Amino acid sequence: MICYMSDTEIEIEIMQTIIEDEPNEIMLTLDLVPLSVNMMYRSYRGGIRLSKRGRKFKQECLEELDRVLIEKDTNIEKVQQLSGDLYVDITLYFDNKRKRDIDNYAKSLLDSLKGILFEDDDQIIDLRLRKITGYHRNRSEIVIRNFEA
Repeated sequence: MICYMSDTEIEIEIMQTIIEDEPNEIMLTLDLVPLSVNMMYRSYRGGIRLSKRGRKFKQECLEELDRVLIEKDTNIEKVQQLSGDLYVDITLYFDNKRKRDIDNYAKSLLDSLKGILFEDDDQIIDLRLRKITGYHRNRSEIVIRNFEA
């Protein structure tokens, strides 16, 4: 979930957030791509910790989500977390054709949304990822809904 302006400045803008009337589905369009899991976390004293960039990213993501929800006359406290088994569909659009491992981006995105839109990422039983390179801008589209067998 990150678009770098420099090593220290992260530009994050949520272009559009749509929370459907149906409480079983949340759709988000973010004008950014997730931070690679390799940059989100660091080894520290034998454990894994959120990196400085990761902490900054999560905080800015929360602030942007709150800002967009306020524009829609609601706030994070009013968002009802999805419960039960979840289906998640993520499409990542990259502004260049650089080679990337798509699986490096899902964890940081889901970790940034857990506790806000859903309780924990262990609720996800079906995860679909797609990447599109050479798009005119960085962008992530996320659909989260209750899983129906």
